[in-house]
Amino acid sequence: LEKKGIKNLASDLETVKSTRQHKKDPLTKEQALTLLSSIDRTTEEGLRDYAIIELLLHAGLRTIELERANIEDLRTKGTKQVLQIQGKGHKAKDDYAKLTAKPYNAIMDYLAIRKDAKPKDALFTSLSNRGKGQRLKTRSIREIVKNRLRAIGINTERITTHSLRHSAIT
Repeated sequence: LEKKGIKNLASDLETVKSTRQHKKDPLTKEQALTLLSSIDRTTEEGLRDYAIIELLLHAGLRTIELERANIEDLRTKGTKQVLQIQGKGHKAKDDYAKLTAKPYNAIMDYLAIRKDAKPKDALFTSLSNRGKGQRLKTRSIREIVKNRLRAIGINTERITTHSLRHSAIT
């Protein structure tokens, strides 16, 4: 451009430097086992939280995918149990996550307590007085996980709900 007498206005600009490193750390196997074993599964809250954490750790789901999940999204595909998911940026539930026995059984244990739940109902619901029975939002899911992590002594910005997804992937 400068040969034609036009100055390149962007010549002094620097490009943004991005890193390929994750900003969140995965849990170690020991931390994940400690987290799961710390949950009292004799209560509805414990069964729900255990199922949420099992899904995040073993299926690598995002919180938004958990928020959008309904009971009817649990399916059998061939010989595998799956959860139909509406992924980040998608308008339909056009993908699925394979469920191993642990998260699937955890979900079934939780749903067994929700006797009046219907297929179109949210998979995970609030137990608070104000929102009892309403769909858990991503903020609530993050709060549940963060409180469970704090309860076992993990309280760092580097380990969050998204860290459980990283744990599943690694």
